[in-house]
Formats: sequence, structure tokens, C-alpha cells
Amino acid sequence: MAIKAAEPPARTPNDVAQFGAAHEKEPTTATELFDLVCGRPMAIQHDIEKDEFGDRGIFPNNVAVEIVQRYFAGRLERASRQRYAVTREEEVADHEELDIRVRHARAGVVSIEIKPLDSRRYSIEALRKALSNQLDGQYMRAAKSNYGTLLLCMGHERRWRVKGSNRNCEFTELIDSLRADCARLVADRSNIHGLEVIGISATPLQKVQGRTGQRVRPHHDRPP
Repeated sequence: MAIKAAEPPARTPNDVAQFGAAHEKEPTTATELFDLVCGRPMAIQHDIEKDEFGDRGIFPNNVAVEIVQRYFAGRLERASRQRYAVTREEEVADHEELDIRVRHARAGVVSIEIKPLDSRRYSIEALRKALSNQLDGQYMRAAKSNYGTLLLCMGHERRWRVKGSNRNCEFTELIDSLRADCARLVADRSNIHGLEVIGISATPLQKVQGRTGQRVRPHHDRPP
């Protein structure tokens, strides 16, 4: 997570998830709301990626953005325990629409932009623009919010071409690169106090018929 230097030191996704689990109190500041909001998708990420009965493989290729949006909005709402309100599809400047806003009467607003990733949608450059121009440049400013999250859900296996190179990168490298962009944006823009990228792999688990009957995870999920 990238946050302003005036705030506590930057925390890892695991730190945020543990924070959300251990601090189920109502947020009183924008930073506390941001911590809570980031912890929710990270808990969903663990559920989808690691739970034997999780929701891997539920999104078809080229799934409509609205379906993915409704899925995560619903899960965030059910996990809210009335500590925040979830709203969807609010029209902002130039008739652009935000995926999700999380609101609290005293703590403020956190903006969440969702991008489903498949074989056709979103290059690295497009996702960087989504952080800089869409999430911050439109959605956060329209809501007068200093905190935002880009939630990426990969429904089917793919790689991304690295600009100026002949190589492709995996999903985990993509997320790391975008988090570095978050840190630069937080350092450069006074209106941003916190910015996070959360990557969730919902790719189907492959099954093989072997002596153990074990399922084989996609390459990027396998331990080194």
C-alpha cells in the first residue's frame, strides 16, 4: 500500500489484511476507512485463490464488467457489518461512471475502480492510465476523496507485454509494477493520501487424473 510519508510506514498486503481482521471497529478517520476497505478485497482474494471451495473459475472469458462489479460490490457490502456503505455506478464528470465508492459519514470516501482482466482487455499502459487518469484524475477528485483502490480480477490466464522489451510479465509482476506506480503518484500528488492495487486471480483450477487426485494450480499460484 502506498500512503503519504506523514502517515505510518507503508504496509504490506498481509499487514492490511491482518489489520482488517483484528480491528473490526467503526472507522473514525479516512486512513482507518482506507485500511478497512483494503482489508476486505484482500480477504476476498484469499477466499478465491486459496479456499478449496472458493469462487475460482466463476467468470467466463470476456465477462461483462458489470457482472464483476456486482460480484465485488455485493461481497464488500455483505462484509461491511454496517461499518460503511457501498454505492455503485455514480456518474461523475464527463459522464464517466465509477465502479464502487465506500462511504462513511465521518471517515469519508474511498474510491474503488474494478478492471476484469482477460485475453483481450487492458495492457500495462492502459492500467497505468487507469490509476493516474481515471481513478485519481476523475473518480477520486469527483468524490473529494484522497484514497483509492484499483481492483484487478484476472479470470483467465494471460501475460502482459512489457513496453520496450521482447518479454512478457506474469500477473504478480504486473501488480508489483502498478504498486510502484502507486508510490510515485502518492509522492508526486498532494491530493492523494493513499493508493493501492489489489490483484485477484480467479482463473480456473486445472484438474488432472493422477494417483493422488490432487488439483494442479496455474503456474503463477505454484510455490517456488
